[in-house]
Amino acid sequence: MYFWSYQDSENSISDVTSNEVCRIDKNTINIKDEFDVDFQYFINNPNIPSKLKSMQTGKVAMINFSNTNYTAKKAFFDAIKGKDKTIVFSNDGIQWVFNGKNINKATKNINLKTKVKRESGRQYGTSDSVVSLMFASNGTLPGKARVRLKTDYVLSSRLNLYYLDDGALDLESSKAVGYADGSDTWSEIYLTHNSKFLLSKSKLINSPKKLKLKTLKRKKLKVSWAKIKGIKKYQLVYSTSKKFTKKTTKKVTVTGSSKTLKKLKAKKRYYVKVRAVKNSKTFGVYCKAKRSGKIKK
Repeated sequence: MYFWSYQDSENSISDVTSNEVCRIDKNTINIKDEFDVDFQYFINNPNIPSKLKSMQTGKVAMINFSNTNYTAKKAFFDAIKGKDKTIVFSNDGIQWVFNGKNINKATKNINLKTKVKRESGRQYGTSDSVVSLMFASNGTLPGKARVRLKTDYVLSSRLNLYYLDDGALDLESSKAVGYADGSDTWSEIYLTHNSKFLLSKSKLINSPKKLKLKTLKRKKLKVSWAKIKGIKKYQLVYSTSKKFTKKTTKKVTVTGSSKTLKKLKAKKRYYVKVRAVKNSKTFGVYCKAKRSGKIKK
């Protein structure tokens, strides 16, 4: 059984005990069904740090937040660090669950705001839809978080979670979970850092790794990368512009995992990136661009 709790006005949220319930629309879910909740406050309550410190081991604090007040303060994490105490940050469409025993990194304020959007998967290597999860730029979290998101789209009971870093795509986990709870659909993931992620029921195509550039004589540049299992063709893009402007950019389709570019401009540096080609309509995501040394005559 899963729960959620949210109110439009922060003043309408009162402290509740583990025997009480949270109500949203027509749904009523007993919080104690999953967690032994010790207290429940809105996120701006100044008593939260002291209540967390005095809370008994094994207990849970539920902290509600809204779309206008969504900062989990450093003091919250400091209060439970190293202890078997749990904080559940809850909103209508998201829950973050932190246990103090998992908090082993430097603590800091965490922006809990998250954008969830369904989009086409073709640009990521699949004809199926995917769900993009855009987290705030928190970087590394104080510890591992269990995050539940209302996606309004059940992909599958077993999901793949991909990390989209500076345009490059890489598999983060194949153990994410999707499920229905009444009329709502949710996904559950585990995170240690924040960025943009993708949820997909099918395997996406990772960006090519180990991109290497080697300048050769006679205005040549050798480009190589690691093969991706099941992929035979790649699209290579190169340009003298870091922004890959249209006038300076060229594309070439390559069979294999290397290509020697010829007739380049001497004394110029080139930016290169590569992506996998599944078929004429479906491509993977480009790897991070890499800059070459100066082209030799």
